[in-house]
Amino acid sequence: MFKVRLLESKTVSWWYSERDSIDFNPLYQRKGKIWSKKDKSYLIDSILNDYDIPKIYLADFTYGNTPLNISNKAYAIIDGKQRFEAIFDFFDAKLVLEQDFKYLNDPSLKLSGLGYKDLKSQYPKIASKFENFNLTVMGVQTDEENLINELFVRLNRGKPLNGAEIRSAMGGKIPPIINKIVKHDFFKNKIKFSTARKQDHNLASKLLLVEFRGKFVDIKKVHLDRFVKEGVLLQNINFESAAIKVGSVLDDMSSSFVESDILLKSSGPIVVYYWLFRNFPEYKSIIREFLINFNNSRERNRKLLTEKKSQIQPDENLINYDSFIRNPNDQGSLTKSYLILERKFNEFIGKKL
Repeated sequence: MFKVRLLESKTVSWWYSERDSIDFNPLYQRKGKIWSKKDKSYLIDSILNDYDIPKIYLADFTYGNTPLNISNKAYAIIDGKQRFEAIFDFFDAKLVLEQDFKYLNDPSLKLSGLGYKDLKSQYPKIASKFENFNLTVMGVQTDEENLINELFVRLNRGKPLNGAEIRSAMGGKIPPIINKIVKHDFFKNKIKFSTARKQDHNLASKLLLVEFRGKFVDIKKVHLDRFVKEGVLLQNINFESAAIKVGSVLDDMSSSFVESDILLKSSGPIVVYYWLFRNFPEYKSIIREFLINFNNSRERNRKLLTEKKSQIQPDENLINYDSFIRNPNDQGSLTKSYLILERKFNEFIGKKL
C-alpha cells in the first residue's frame, strides 16, 4: 500500500501542541541539510511576511498499525524536519528574528532580535499571525520502508534553485529591471565569470541595490531577496532611476574593460570597481590601467610577506584590501575595500598628472 494525501489544514500552534506525537528520527529518515539559526529565522520571516513555505511530508500512522511505527507515535517525519524544528524553536525561545528582519506589512516596526514571547507581549497581533499560520502537510500511508525512501529521494532529487534563480521568479518590478541590465554589453562581452546559473543576474541585483540605496550595503542573499520583495510590495517606488544610473556607469565600464577581461574573472570585486567608475567618470579611460597596476602591486605585496629577508616592508593597505575583499557581500568589507582602492587611485592620478 502506498498513498499520499493532503492532511486536514492545521496551524503551527496546533502542530506545536502535538509535537510529542511526531517521531523526528525514524530509522528511515534521511539526513538532509542541517539548518543554521539564520536559516531557521528565515523560515519564521517567511511565515510572518505571508510567504508560502514548502509542503511537509509525514508518515501517517493514524490510519492503523504498521511495523514502521516503532516509536508508537501518530506521525513520523519524512521531509520537513528542519522546518518543524525552526517553528518549534521559535515557540521555545531558542530562536529570534534576524537583525535585518523587516515586517513588510509595517516596515516602521522594529522587530529584529525579538522572539516569540516578545511578540506575544509587545505585538500580540503579529504573534497571533504566526500562531495561526496553516502548514501544508501531506500524509503518507504505507507499510513499505523502501517506498518512503523513494519518496524522499524524489522530493530532493532536483538541484536546489540558487538565490538569483528564485528572485527571477518572484515577480514585481525588480526582475524585469535585472533582466534588462544583464543584456548590457558589459555583461554580454566583458565579464569572464560563468553565468550558467544566473551569476550575472546576481551581480546585477547587487549593483542595482547599492545604487538604489546610494551607498554600500549588505548584499548577501537575504538582502537581495528583501530588495526584490520591495519591488513586489512597493509599486510606487521609482526603481527605474537607479537602473538608469547603473546603465550609465556600465557604459563607462564597458568602454574601459576588454572582451572577457581577466580583471572580471570573478564577480566578487566588481561592485567595488563599479563604485570607482561611478565616482570618477572623468577618469574612466585610465581606471582599467590603474586596476592592472593595483592588482600587480597586490601580488608583489603578497610575495613580500613570504620573503623573510626582504628589505622592503609590505604595504599594510594592500594587506587589508586582500582581507576585506574576501567578504565582498558585507557592507563593512565593501566600504573598507573601496576606501583603500580610492586612496590608491588618487595616488595613481597624482602620478599621471
